[in-house]
Amino acid sequence: MLQVVFTELNDNSIKKFERIDFVEAVKQTMILEQKYREEKKIISGSFYLIESENDSTALYTGTFKFGSRYAPNLYIHIKKKLEEIKMNRQQQRDRIELIAKMEDGLPEIYKKEEVIENAHLLNLNVSRISRLKKWQRRSIYALTGLLGLALIGTIFYMVMLVAQYDVAYSKEQDKLAAQGKQLDIYEQGLLGKHDALLDYFKANKINLSDEEKKIYANLLLKDRKYKELVSLYNNDSGYIATMISKQGDMDALRAFDKNFPSNEGKFDLFYADKKYNELLAVKDVDMTVKRSEMKTYALMKTGKIEEANAELANNNNKDLKAKITQYEKLSKELKEFNEAIKVAKNSKKAKEVKALSKKKTDLEKQFNAI
Repeated sequence: MLQVVFTELNDNSIKKFERIDFVEAVKQTMILEQKYREEKKIISGSFYLIESENDSTALYTGTFKFGSRYAPNLYIHIKKKLEEIKMNRQQQRDRIELIAKMEDGLPEIYKKEEVIENAHLLNLNVSRISRLKKWQRRSIYALTGLLGLALIGTIFYMVMLVAQYDVAYSKEQDKLAAQGKQLDIYEQGLLGKHDALLDYFKANKINLSDEEKKIYANLLLKDRKYKELVSLYNNDSGYIATMISKQGDMDALRAFDKNFPSNEGKFDLFYADKKYNELLAVKDVDMTVKRSEMKTYALMKTGKIEEANAELANNNNKDLKAKITQYEKLSKELKEFNEAIKVAKNSKKAKEVKALSKKKTDLEKQFNAI
């Protein structure tokens, strides 16, 4: 989950040096931007963007100028800034990935870019212009228009110069155009139009980078196109089962394992179904840290404490270590209760048997809840 931290802002509406969920930050910046537009003021707010799982690395740092009309909210601000930066191919992919993270869970109302009429006049002091004579006002507006035409003329001149370059430059332009088309396909995919993106990945399957492969795989997973997914990873159904398991969708894993069975799929499904003996019987499994934790827990639940402690060395999970200690303690106490109940029964002490049995039942609840 993305979070935003403002480090400098002369407005108490947004607290400084506090983590704010990205969606909430977008909402607050939209309110603040509108406020300063109406007041015809501009204030700066420095911020950085992080992922809640990562405390040290800033994904993006910047300054939002509230009231400047550059962007209606923080999402549009960051997106526009990223689009203005000249990037290489890898940076463009990083940009697309960051935009996708920002759009995850963001309501559509905050994604819409605004169109401001006569944007080139926004920075003119309208109150001063209105006091000028009619011919003076016309001169100012005409000058603004001429500046725009001059800019267009400069661009046209540059285009004419570019047209004189040699064939090598033309080829480079074709390459850039192809990259631009590729980025358009990516951006369409981010907007929810996945068909073009899927067709692109399918046509270029052999030449995909690792990052593109992951995006393609996630799209295929989302549509449950398991046959194409398995083909993408050279029929390694165990690897795909691991991918699905990481997402926590056990229903999807069951559907996949039915047609593409693997030891990894069986292992994870047995754990989800609390079939610990069956889990321990599965061999030749790609033992990730997560599966090592599953195996440790399964060994504990089946009473194999010594083996559970041995497996614990492979994952160093402190919570599991505490559970094993608690399991051993309660197991010992239950044995002591069983002995005490046996003695009380032999002595025909019914009340004592009843009291001990009640305590044993409470203890068993704790034991089974571990």
